[in-house]
Amino acid sequence: MPSRRRQLASTFFCLTAVVASALAQSPQTAISQFTQLNREAAEAKKSNDTTRLISVYQRLSTLLSNSAASQVRLANAYARAGDRAQPLAALLVYVIMGQSDETILAFLSLAEWNSTPEFAGLKKRMAENSAPITRSVTFAKLQDPGLVVEDIDFDPPENSFYITSVREKKNRSDPRERHPAGFCLRPGQLAHAGHPTRRESWMHLGYRGGAQRVHDRRAKRLGPVRSALVCFDRHTGRVLRRIEGPPKSVLGDMVLLSNGDLLVSDGADGGGVYRVAASQPLDSTTLERIDAGDFISPQTPAPGPNANHVFVPDYARGIAS
Repeated sequence: MPSRRRQLASTFFCLTAVVASALAQSPQTAISQFTQLNREAAEAKKSNDTTRLISVYQRLSTLLSNSAASQVRLANAYARAGDRAQPLAALLVYVIMGQSDETILAFLSLAEWNSTPEFAGLKKRMAENSAPITRSVTFAKLQDPGLVVEDIDFDPPENSFYITSVREKKNRSDPRERHPAGFCLRPGQLAHAGHPTRRESWMHLGYRGGAQRVHDRRAKRLGPVRSALVCFDRHTGRVLRRIEGPPKSVLGDMVLLSNGDLLVSDGADGGGVYRVAASQPLDSTTLERIDAGDFISPQTPAPGPNANHVFVPDYARGIAS
């Protein structure tokens, strides 16, 4: 399985500037295109139409910014069509991204491929990509092994960390045990973003239906997954504001910009990126969608050099800015 470092290398390799520009001219969202292309690929496989399959996977690769997974699919399609050069070319792109998974070479393990210098070169580079790289050090160890941390955020004025846990429904548990008890805002707590100078923090809560439970044996009877954004006072835990998310959304990643605007990503079915403007009054429940359907599974936004520039990684498409 590719390491997290390899996945990040692939993501940074697959910038989406050109693809996003092309998508903006299309009435279809990225999710609808992705769904349609996968449906066409399944039909081509069923009919054993390798020419169509290659064409579909080429379009899918373009949509996904030549991601690692798309290159593997494309290589497999070329191999099924009997092409000897293109599978190796596609997998070369894969290893250049820093990826490593020798199991994907199985469909090339034929005499006409595995005896070539190109095949040997792929295996060598995969082995090099698999070599561990460790540049981190242990900062602190959690005293509660069952916490299962979802998100972590640093509070500079207090020199303290905020940690969210879905399993234990906690939102503050400093790994150095400065605040071991923390306080609880139910239900399941996911993302956390705190203002660097003020006492306000935002948190994403996930729950099902009106019962507001995430992990429950009766989950299917509790209704669909719901999301809410909650702003609270970090010192007292008092809720200052609550905004319900769109139906079926999972607003599990967020960041506070320097101007106080909150950006959140829906990495589930909706694929949207939303903003809560700092200028909104406290009684406002407006959640503004700011993307144009460009994402399939957007993750945590990262601030750019100013409040008008952010980077948004997408599991499937790469990084957009």
